[in-house]
Amino acid sequence: MRSGTAVFVEIYNFLEGFNVKIKEYLRYTYSELIRYPRWFLMRKVGRFHWVRWCLSEDFSGQSIVPDILLEEKSSHIKCLDSASFVTHHLREFGIYQGIFIDNRVVERIQQFALDNPCYANRNPSCGFLVPSLKVASNYIKKEILRANYYNFERQCEIVSVLKTDPILLKIAALYLQTTPVHVGSILFWSFPANPNLLQKSKSAQVFHCDLDDFRFIKFFFYLTDVDTESGPHVFIRKSHIKKPLFRQLLRGRASEAWLRKHYDSDDIITICGSAGFGFVEDTYGHHKGTSPKSKRRLILQIEYASHDYGNLHDMMDEKLLKQLPLP
Repeated sequence: MRSGTAVFVEIYNFLEGFNVKIKEYLRYTYSELIRYPRWFLMRKVGRFHWVRWCLSEDFSGQSIVPDILLEEKSSHIKCLDSASFVTHHLREFGIYQGIFIDNRVVERIQQFALDNPCYANRNPSCGFLVPSLKVASNYIKKEILRANYYNFERQCEIVSVLKTDPILLKIAALYLQTTPVHVGSILFWSFPANPNLLQKSKSAQVFHCDLDDFRFIKFFFYLTDVDTESGPHVFIRKSHIKKPLFRQLLRGRASEAWLRKHYDSDDIITICGSAGFGFVEDTYGHHKGTSPKSKRRLILQIEYASHDYGNLHDMMDEKLLKQLPLP
């Protein structure tokens, strides 16, 4: 049995974490309203299934995929199935696995990631090179759970090529039922650590739902081999279209215990794969990254939507980017 002191400490830590999250939520909400009013409005109404359904249905019965997206062009992507099959699978399950990047492309992005600074816990003042991870962590006196690359689309030409790849564009156009708009690409590492719940939440390592537009999808590509030790991605199939109204009001917020009770265990899938393996996902469904246990993970995310609100990219003013003064 735990002592009274231990219980008090546990309650205090919980309330402190809750207080931090409330402050962050209020600050973030205010920022959304002032800087991105269209985004703010979309986030308030786009959480409801009926709104998303009305905006995603093509009631005319006519194909609205632009002809330019149907043209045959060279691609760095290989898909195991046709774009129409992928789209059907996405609509039913919220996810499709079986998209692969060319090995040469994987190697180019891997080399870029080793040669250029990433930023500890997404802090633009904490740049470091991946081989110096331990030194950087000791310097800032914090575990580094995640590190992003800023402005990498400008610096890594192949990523700019990938975002216009005809296979990705065709899948996106069919699923979104409109000309897809590229709204951002993200390249980041996840590192082995022992995070608490708040740290996991900040690093997208607890179940959550994205709400980036009324219609949007994300392509994910592993750039390192990912197994159960490397922090694999987890997704709950069909959760993009099956949420109780109460959960829609909360924008999908739910504890893992509730999710595992509410959804079939067979629909909670853990995604492993070798470098170059990819999948496409409607991340309005419940998903998370898991904390790597012993091996780091590098992942590329390419996102398309029906609108660009201007705030989903990893672009940063170069003047704000600082490197840690490591030995």
